[in-house]
Amino acid sequence: MAENTFTTLANRQGFKVTDKGTELTFTLPEWLPTDEVYESEEALIDFCAHHEITHAIMQAGIRAMIIDLRACARPSGKNQQWEQSEAQERIDNFVCKPQERPKARGKATPEDALATLKASGMSAEEILAMLSAG
Repeated sequence: MAENTFTTLANRQGFKVTDKGTELTFTLPEWLPTDEVYESEEALIDFCAHHEITHAIMQAGIRAMIIDLRACARPSGKNQQWEQSEAQERIDNFVCKPQERPKARGKATPEDALATLKASGMSAEEILAMLSAG
């Protein structure tokens, strides 16, 4: 299972990469921030400017956001029709916000899952359709 970004940045010496069943461990480069810097907007901006990676990091973030928007536009249920207007509404309602440090509990609650689906731009009807399709 992949680690979250905060854990990966905190365990700089234990960056694991797996390929075809083989796992190797690496050290993250110094131009990537610590988990504490990653969590702070001001510290992260200063860090990126100091390491002269602001433009590259912003481009990577926008590229990732475009991938998220494509996923958001796709129908959420197996048998759901793909409607232009509904997909556009999900894209228009997509919220861009900073990643929060995961809560320190073992499992996500149903409320957490629902909040994540709503934050992705899904309507209540779409969430119900997705759960019903299961």
